Amino acid sequence: MSQTLRFLHTADWHLGKKLDRFSRLEEQERVLKHLVRLAEEHQVQAVLVAGDVFDSRNPSPEAKRLFTEGLLQLSKGGERPVLVIAGNHDSAELLDALATWGAPLGILLVGDPFQPRHQFEGSFGAGFELRVIADGLIKLSSSKWPFGCQFLLAPYLPPYRREGEETASAFWKKRWDDALKKATSDLPCILLAHPYVDYTVSSGQGGSAESSRLEEDLEERPLALGGQEAISMEAFPEGLAYAALGHIHSPAILRERPYPIAYAGSLLQYSFGDTCFEKKALLVEVPRCGPAQVSRLPEKGGLQGGLALRSISVGSEDEAKQYCTQYAGDYLQLIWRGSQAPPLDLRQRLEAQAPRLVYFRLERLSFSGEAPDAELLAQSDDLDLKQLFEAFYRVHKGTAPSQEILDIFEEVLQKAKEKDSSNIQ
Repeated sequence: MSQTLRFLHTADWHLGKKLDRFSRLEEQERVLKHLVRLAEEHQVQAVLVAGDVFDSRNPSPEAKRLFTEGLLQLSKGGERPVLVIAGNHDSAELLDALATWGAPLGILLVGDPFQPRHQFEGSFGAGFELRVIADGLIKLSSSKWPFGCQFLLAPYLPPYRREGEETASAFWKKRWDDALKKATSDLPCILLAHPYVDYTVSSGQGGSAESSRLEEDLEERPLALGGQEAISMEAFPEGLAYAALGHIHSPAILRERPYPIAYAGSLLQYSFGDTCFEKKALLVEVPRCGPAQVSRLPEKGGLQGGLALRSISVGSEDEAKQYCTQYAGDYLQLIWRGSQAPPLDLRQRLEAQAPRLVYFRLERLSFSGEAPDAELLAQSDDLDLKQLFEAFYRVHKGTAPSQEILDIFEEVLQKAKEKDSSNIQ
């Protein structure tokens, strides 16, 4: 029997999440099946899911079905425990409601960090024993494992659930330190948490520290003054073997000593700011004593099943058509940087070539003839509304409005004047 435990760390599935109008459920299902294959190929003994399993607190029936089916496949009939905590996108109440369903199948679902888990003590899954050691701290053991393992469970906690003015960092540090006072010293302990950690680190995949944080800063960074929702590196307790984190969509190992702290990253590329990262799961090999060893899975390439997201700048209609043909099967964001405004029907024609064209954005540089109109806009106090509209249209479209557009503007303007007049009367 091997003298290490092998765990698969994954997070941020965001089941049910859409990319604008496009459903990603079929891709998510394919990637979950790849996770199951990886667990089998690498003889994983447990799976750690670090939050944000859903994209909404009220997930669709299809997302719930995919969630339960994915967990059942990962748990292998209870022979491979799966530990799942709630993230900030999840409903803690929903996960806790499903906990009774999951426990006999070797699936531990943890929503509310304050809810006791004593009802799940004893037999767990197929041949495992679960014991609650302290608030948020459990131990799993089995004759199938060379030794037991402790898990410090820290699902997302909204700020209003904390007492007083305590920061997230102070709250979790105290809770973790208190729980570990009751831990068994001769068994490893894994932290499973869903925080935003204030760090600067290279992704290890060719991106700079700043670029690796771009996407998560925009989508997942907590909006709180003074950094109250960020967890400092100093908050992580001593004596752990590994910290398995969720919340940030870019895979990142924050540090390796004295024990590894890592974000697994999201299941798919969920935004165009995230396209430079291959999605991975993490294989965590835990010895009885000392820090875990972490490696990325799959070893080559990324998780299979998701379509690529490509953000491309184009300067002409021919260039846009070329990329739409080349990447017709991918999700595309085209950014127009031509010196002239694009034809009004260009997007419609491009969608015929690339049905997954998500966004066609205009990044104006200097359309010809705009300077006089810009000067006019600067003198807007001296213009009537029609002149102002014409100048604005030329600046932003690069061409004069047609007579049809001017007629529509006149009609809207007249209705607005009539409404104002009736309100005065």
